[in-house]
Amino acid sequence: MDANTSNAGPKKGARRSGERTPGTTLLPSTRLDNILQGDGVTGNLIMSKEASFVLSIATEEFIKRMAQAGQRQAAAARRNTVVYKDMASSIQQYQEFMFLEDIIPRPISLSEALARRAQKEKERLEEDPALASVPQDLPPPSVSVSHAAQAKGKGKSKAANGKERDTEKTSSTSQ
Repeated sequence: MDANTSNAGPKKGARRSGERTPGTTLLPSTRLDNILQGDGVTGNLIMSKEASFVLSIATEEFIKRMAQAGQRQAAAARRNTVVYKDMASSIQQYQEFMFLEDIIPRPISLSEALARRAQKEKERLEEDPALASVPQDLPPPSVSVSHAAQAKGKGKSKAANGKERDTEKTSSTSQ
């Protein structure tokens, strides 16, 4: 068996216990390669199987520690479910995750987010008054009526041009 493939167990589709046997990894090497290629980290660099295996083990350990930190936050709030707020606050609390502060920001209320956005727009206009004539990058928050109408009408099929109803009536009366 290859050093960077995982043991799925005797049954196909069986649930993994999360315990790694020595010499194997729970994270498939193809998935790790896809992540690295997607981020453009490796470029033209080719990694050996051993380097890929070590990176896979390190990734597993990082995910495990991050999940444990989130679980500790949820347990402190007397909850069994880990939510985004738990992960974001664990990043603020534990120094080993502080490098993620920019990537996983703390959650804020909608009113605070809108106030921040208005403040940034005001600052941009003060810096460059020419932007006042340029359309805003961000549209104002609103509920789209077209999406709401489509969501309500999903259960019934609508007539495309209105003639379908007439043909249904004539076909039922002619029979």
